[in-house]
Amino acid sequence: MTNSIPSLPDAVGGSSDLPASFAEVVVPDVDFSTTSRGIYVGSGGDLTVIMAGSGTIVTFVAVPAGALLPIRCTQVTAASVAASMLVLF
Repeated sequence: MTNSIPSLPDAVGGSSDLPASFAEVVVPDVDFSTTSRGIYVGSGGDLTVIMAGSGTIVTFVAVPAGALLPIRCTQVTAASVAASMLVLF
């Protein structure tokens, strides 16, 4: 099976099909220094983000602790409830 998701060279750490080589602590309502490849959620809860490309605000409800969300976003908003210890990669 081939990967139908194109390689995204502007993602953090290079191409999206390679392991991450960079991480950054997330500060709510502050734009990331670069578009994320994903978000690690250390402590679970609802997570509200601004998606890259469309600018759509999306809430992921009841994200469990330790989850890795493979989402390309530009910001985590302060509307996130309980989700904490967030790291983008």
